[in-house]
Amino acid sequence: MHRNLFSTLCIAVLAVMTVLTLNAQSDRGSITGLVSDSSGAVVARATVLVTNTATNTSREALTSETGKYVFQELPAAVYSLAIKQAGFRTYRQDGITVGVSQAVTQDVILQVGEVTETVEVHADASMLKTESAEISTSVTPEKLSELPIDFSGAMRNPMSFLRLVPGASVSRDQSWPVTSQNGLQSFAEEIRIDGASSTNPTPGVFNEAQPSVDAIQEINVQTANFNAEYGQAGGAIMNFTLKSGTNQLHGSGYEYLRNEFFNAKNKDLPETDPKTKLRRHEFGGTVGGPLVIPKLYNGHNKTFWFTSYEQFYTRDNQKGYWSVPRDEWRNGDLSSLLLPNVLGTDVLGRPIHQGQIYDPDSTRTVVVDGQSYVVRDPFPNNQVPIRSDVAKRILSFVPKAGISGLDANNLLGPTGTP
Repeated sequence: MHRNLFSTLCIAVLAVMTVLTLNAQSDRGSITGLVSDSSGAVVARATVLVTNTATNTSREALTSETGKYVFQELPAAVYSLAIKQAGFRTYRQDGITVGVSQAVTQDVILQVGEVTETVEVHADASMLKTESAEISTSVTPEKLSELPIDFSGAMRNPMSFLRLVPGASVSRDQSWPVTSQNGLQSFAEEIRIDGASSTNPTPGVFNEAQPSVDAIQEINVQTANFNAEYGQAGGAIMNFTLKSGTNQLHGSGYEYLRNEFFNAKNKDLPETDPKTKLRRHEFGGTVGGPLVIPKLYNGHNKTFWFTSYEQFYTRDNQKGYWSVPRDEWRNGDLSSLLLPNVLGTDVLGRPIHQGQIYDPDSTRTVVVDGQSYVVRDPFPNNQVPIRSDVAKRILSFVPKAGISGLDANNLLGPTGTP
C-alpha cells in the first residue's frame, strides 16, 4: 500500500516537473486569429490547419464559439494556414513566418462558396506586434552569415550579434569589450538555447560552449518591455533557436581560412623581415533529415534529426606593441614622468607636481595646527635609487625598448602562438 502510494507520488512529481519544463520553452511562437465571414459574423467550429513547410508536420484545431483559433508553442519556422468550413471556400495562406517568442495574428475572412473551391493568399502575415509592447530584434541564418561577427580575430561568435542590435553600446572598461543594451546593466544578459538557460551567472556569456553559427535557425534579442517570464534578467534576453531536420536529407560544409599569403606586410616591420605568420582555420559542417530505420521506422513528417560540428585552429607569430621600461628608467631616472604643472600643495606647503614620485622610506607623521598628518618626501627630480638586488635581476629579464622617446608601446614584439 505504502509502496504504491510512493510510486504514485513520484509519478505525479515527475509529471509536474515535465509540465513546468515544457512551459519554460520560451523560444517558441504562436499563431492566433479570428475567422469571420464577409458580413463580419464570426465562424465557429471551422477546421484550422497549420503546417510547418520545412517538416510537413501539421497541427489541427477548431475555432471557438467566438471564431477564435490559437496555436501555441510553435517552433520558429515558416508555416502555411488552411481553414475549412461547410458553405465557405477553403482558405489557404502560405509564407507565415513565426519567429522566436513571436505571436503572429492572422485574421481571416471566409468567402461563401463550395469547400472544394480554394482562396489562396501568398503574402506574408503582418509582422506588426499588437499583442505586446516588447522591443526585440531577430536575425535569420541568411543574414547572420553576412554579418561581421568575427570581431576579435578568433572563431565566429554568435554573441557578437548583440553588438549590432539597436541601442547597444560597447565599452572597454574591462580587458575585453563589454556590451550593454539601452543603458541596462552589463554582464546581465539572459542567454537561452531552445528555451533552456545557458547563461554563466558571472560574465553573462555561454555557460559551456557556444552553438555553431551554422546550427542556428534564428536569434532573437529582446531589449525592452519583455514578459514577466524573463524577470530574472537585468540586461538583454538572447534566444537562440537551433535548426531541425526536415523531410529531405540536407547538409552543408565550410571552411574559413586566413593565411599570411593573402595579407599585406606590416608597415612597422623592417623591409628585410618576412611577413608574420597567420594561419587560422575554422571548419565544420551540418547534416540533418528525417529519422529513417530501414524496415523498422519511417520518420517522414514525424521525427527528424540534426547535428553540427565545428573546429577552430590558429597558429601565428603576429607582432604587436608592448610597453616596457625606457632605458633611463632601468637606472632609476624617471624624470621624464615629472611635469612642471603644479596640482596643489601638501600639508607642509610643498608644491605637488604632476608625475612626482615619493620615497616610501621617508614616511612619517607631522603635526600641523594641532592635526596629525602622514607625509612623504619626493625624490628629487624623480631620481629613484634602485636599492633592491632582486629588482635589478627582474629588470634584466625585461626586454629593452626598441623605440626611443616613448613611455608606452615602445617595443614591437611577438604576440601570437608559434
